[in-house]
Amino acid sequence: MASNKLIVSLFILFLSLFSKGILAQENDAYYFFVAFQDKESICELKQANTFLSQKAIDRRAKSNISIVAEDLPISKNRIKTISSLQNTKFHYALKWQNGVVVSTPDPTQKENYLALDFVENVKIIKKPASASRKSVPTNIIDQYNYGLATEQIELINMPILHEFGFRGKGVTMAIFDNGFRHVDTFPLFSHLWDEKRILGQFDIVEGDDNAIPHGGHGMAVLSTIAALSSDTMTGAAPEAAFYLFRTEDNASETELEEYNWARAAEIADSLGVDIINSSLGYSLFDDSTTSHTYADLDGKTTVVTRAANAAFRKGILVVNSAGNSGTRPWRYIIAPADGMYVLAIGATDSAGNIATFSSRGPNAAGQLKPNVSAVGAGVVVADGIGAAGKSNGTSFSAPTIAGAAACLVQAFPKASNNSIFRAIEASSDRYENPDFDYGNGIPDFQKAYEILAETYQPEEYDQDLIRDFRFYPNPANDFIYLAFLELQSTPISVAVYNYSGIELMSQEFGNQIGDVNVRVNNIQLAAGFYVLELTRGDFVQRKVFIKD
Repeated sequence: MASNKLIVSLFILFLSLFSKGILAQENDAYYFFVAFQDKESICELKQANTFLSQKAIDRRAKSNISIVAEDLPISKNRIKTISSLQNTKFHYALKWQNGVVVSTPDPTQKENYLALDFVENVKIIKKPASASRKSVPTNIIDQYNYGLATEQIELINMPILHEFGFRGKGVTMAIFDNGFRHVDTFPLFSHLWDEKRILGQFDIVEGDDNAIPHGGHGMAVLSTIAALSSDTMTGAAPEAAFYLFRTEDNASETELEEYNWARAAEIADSLGVDIINSSLGYSLFDDSTTSHTYADLDGKTTVVTRAANAAFRKGILVVNSAGNSGTRPWRYIIAPADGMYVLAIGATDSAGNIATFSSRGPNAAGQLKPNVSAVGAGVVVADGIGAAGKSNGTSFSAPTIAGAAACLVQAFPKASNNSIFRAIEASSDRYENPDFDYGNGIPDFQKAYEILAETYQPEEYDQDLIRDFRFYPNPANDFIYLAFLELQSTPISVAVYNYSGIELMSQEFGNQIGDVNVRVNNIQLAAGFYVLELTRGDFVQRKVFIKD
């Protein structure tokens, strides 16, 4: 056990040091993506443990996903060759895209990159920043408190999974954003630090291991998943563990951010992450000549979408905001929400009505987008002072769904990412009649659980947290009605005893799942006090009732 822990620690240290080695993204340089013709790697596919963590290997095995050439790291020889060119700084390698990101103050260096015999093409992805920079908001949240996040959790029927102990425990999530200011100081997140569930940080923009400064958007996003305070708010998966990635540069909007996202996805894969939440999206850039067209959003073309699809193929569930362009000239979803394997999330209000700002589908290939929707208008998030305030955006509907999905992953650890994806869609209220506003509609996570339970054996839920069964009337007449929720297909039986412990009657109801309502016939009982015993598999509960 100790040796395994050492291997994992060294692996994470390697990634951390590698990330530190990435040079900060300077504003006076040209950034290029240099794509290679093929993979030249000294690693063999059968030596996967040299470039993937055991958790990443196990996650692939769970979904019968092969380790392929795409997983091989970029050759160090090629990195060294490019880095040795004059005025060239290496930033990071992208194994899924088979290339590297470099920068140089000299744009003519592009020709030198193209001259290398292993280079396929070179693309400029960021030009030097202009003198005018867009302002960065210091606080994106209205600072007033509307209480707990009850409505947004209840709309997707999450409380019952929490009651049964499915709160994201043992599930690893990666959050991609612009920074996580105050996550290390606000009490809403103290449990994450106390329990060592912030597993690591990667600032892809600056090239270091501190993703917390720079922006507060990621903090608000994380709160919808991980916040834990009965006085303020509780997120959808407060017991999950997290890697925090800064991929977004507030100072500019360029294609480089898509490559940053792709790099983060590769690191997340190597670390064995189960779910990526990205409340980011790309369509228009500062340099309009590099902006995407709607035709680019066909589910498989942009760099960030290709990276998101690749992450899904590695067994990761990728959840992304649909975008906030519903009232703008660009009204459609944004990349990577267009991805055919990306769970794109639209926004509603707490009553389930679509938000006007929520980006619409379909993607350019005609595929249904968004996939589902959740509360994003008037949504409760952590504000700039650590209280709970209301904000708007699919930035916050997406992590609510991602957190809820983490609870399903905990409940069904053998379920593939595709099974979780499809169960969430199939549980939604418009699944039989989807549209390009809501997608499949608002998910019902109890129903998603029941769908998964038809195929996978769920983990044992916490019996101490089981929802108590209800029975009525009491005092009873000729019948007693029982109502309860059963998360697993379980044989149900009822027996009635007198106070001497003698069984007077019993009924069996076969296997039941979901909302269970049964009628017990007690017409033969005399007036008096009795004990009703409900048996659910191996679990027994008893209630006292009076027969009139």
